[in-house]
Amino acid sequence: MRHLGWLALLLVLPLVTVYPGYTVLAALGVEQMDPLVRSASVLATSLGWTVLGGLLLEQTAWGLGASSWAGFLLATTVGGAGVAVVRRRLVHHPEARADLPPNSGAAVSKDELARSRTAVVLPLFLFGVAGCLTLAAVAVAGWGARHAGQPAFTQLWLKVEPVNDMPTIRLGVQNFEGRPMAYELQLSIGAVPLQVWQSLSLPAKASWEQIIPLPSSSSQPVEAVLLRPDRPGEVYRRVTLSPRAYAAPAHDDPF
Repeated sequence: MRHLGWLALLLVLPLVTVYPGYTVLAALGVEQMDPLVRSASVLATSLGWTVLGGLLLEQTAWGLGASSWAGFLLATTVGGAGVAVVRRRLVHHPEARADLPPNSGAAVSKDELARSRTAVVLPLFLFGVAGCLTLAAVAVAGWGARHAGQPAFTQLWLKVEPVNDMPTIRLGVQNFEGRPMAYELQLSIGAVPLQVWQSLSLPAKASWEQIIPLPSSSSQPVEAVLLRPDRPGEVYRRVTLSPRAYAAPAHDDPF
C-alpha cells in the first residue's frame, strides 16, 4: 500500500506542476524560450493555474475536492493541448491561413513578439496571483483561528476534599456562556435534598464554589443538579459522586 501511495504521488505531481503550465503556454504560442526559462515558466504557470483553479472550484457546486481538482487540471491539460495542436497546424501549414491579409509576414512578426512578451509576463502574473492568494488564505485562516467563537457552556463540578478526616465536598459552578446567567442548584444525598440555591447569578466567566460537609454515616451517592430558569423542566447539568469517593477512610486501632 505504501508503494501504491508513492506511485499515485508520482502520477499526480506532473498534473499539478508540469502539464497545465506546459499546455497553457503552448496554447498561447509561447514556445521559443531558453530551456531554463521555459522550465521556470512552466512550473510558475502550473502552480498559479492550480491555485486559481482551486479558488474557482470552491465557488462552484462541485466544491474543492480531489476529484473536482483533478478534473479541472485534466480538462486544462486536454483543452490546452487541443488549442496548441490547432495553433501549430495554422503556423506550419500556410494554406490553412489563406484568409490572412497580404502583410501577414509583419503580422506574424508582431505575433511572435507578443508571444515572447507573454512568455515572461504570464508566468510571473499567475505566480504572483498564486502567492497573493496563498498569503491571503494564511492570513484569513489565522484571523479565523484567533476570532473563532467559543462554544457556550456552564461547568458544574463536585470534588472530594476531606477536612479533619470528615467527608467534605467542594461544589462549584462556572459560567462560560458569554453573558450573565441565572441558575438554580440542587444538592441531594440519595433521594434526600441537602441544600438548594434557588437564585444563583453569575456574570460571564465568573465562578462560584462552596465547601459542604456530608453526614459521616451516609452511604448514598451525592448528586448536584443545575437548572436554568429559561429552560423550565430541563436538567442543564448533573454530577453524581459515589459513596466510595467521599467515604471517610477507616483507621486501624493501634492497640
